[in-house]
Amino acid sequence: MASPLRLPTLLTGRLYPTAPLPYRPPRQHPDMAWDEIIDRHRAALAAERAARPRPWTTESLEAAIAEATTRAVRLQTGRVDLLGSGGVSLDEPARAAARWLRGVTLEPALLVPTEWVDEAARPIVKSPPALNDERLFRRTWAAAQAATTRPVKLSLPGPLSLACAFDDDVHGSDRAASVRALAAAFNPGLRALADAGCPAIEIVEPELATGDAPVDPDEIDSLGRLFHRVDQGCVRWLRLAAEDAAPPWRAALAPRAPGSWVDALNELPLNGVICPLDSPLAEPETLARLDRLRIGLVVVSADAASRDSVDRAAAMLSAVASTLDPLRLVCAIDGGWARATRPLDERLDWLEEVVRAF
Repeated sequence: MASPLRLPTLLTGRLYPTAPLPYRPPRQHPDMAWDEIIDRHRAALAAERAARPRPWTTESLEAAIAEATTRAVRLQTGRVDLLGSGGVSLDEPARAAARWLRGVTLEPALLVPTEWVDEAARPIVKSPPALNDERLFRRTWAAAQAATTRPVKLSLPGPLSLACAFDDDVHGSDRAASVRALAAAFNPGLRALADAGCPAIEIVEPELATGDAPVDPDEIDSLGRLFHRVDQGCVRWLRLAAEDAAPPWRAALAPRAPGSWVDALNELPLNGVICPLDSPLAEPETLARLDRLRIGLVVVSADAASRDSVDRAAAMLSAVASTLDPLRLVCAIDGGWARATRPLDERLDWLEEVVRAF
């Protein structure tokens, strides 16, 4: 008798930065006003700062990040097939990316991420961007990979979403040119990352997942510059989740309806697309159009709150698999960042239940 098919699994997105990391964003709370959430959050940060024997420095922050990353990776080991590095080194993606790049200015108070700040001004592109250190991504991934023998992927914000988050004094309103410049800036780091043996990269592009404005084909084509001459042994995933475009304390934006831009994804140097199971992109007829790519379906979401979500996810997954080659499918759990309503280890149990139910 043939063995039953077991779908492979991966962790997608970021995990919530744990204490004592100081730049944690406020957690979502359905019954609390935003003013109260932020007041409590900043009071907790102030108490942590007061309890520290010394102020945060770049070195002490990096040590805390390394420890949190190791904990995150070890929690996943043995539970998922392709682990996520956790992303705990990022505060807000645009500000984190601005720190990586020459030519992009950031408020001086934010150069070292010592407190989450909602009101900070947008980063500004002042000259053609370039990575400060082409080994940056490689070192970030290697620190996570050192904690496990299982494969770990690195998740990075995509150039289209960064172009929308930055003010650009170089390219002005020519957003496609801004996307090309940011993709070219990241490319040497991705080449070094793949050459070091990183098994997979996840590019996070919420701007493709939400909104109703037409998608510019030139902007999609520009994403391909990310992977120019990147070793093809490194698997390339594109994460498309509308909730990534909204802060965790605000409602997620409406997902983008599938259009001709979906077909253009087949032409990019990608291996797979990751999307929520209830996204318009996860409709079987839409997934069928992505006929060259693997499909990572988020079957355990950030806001999964109870065991009841397992049965619903398993039923939806079976419906997709009935019209799509199951060998193309991967089950994903969302790291959740500040939207996570249940602990990761509990949601990992639910992921295993969905896979078994399938």
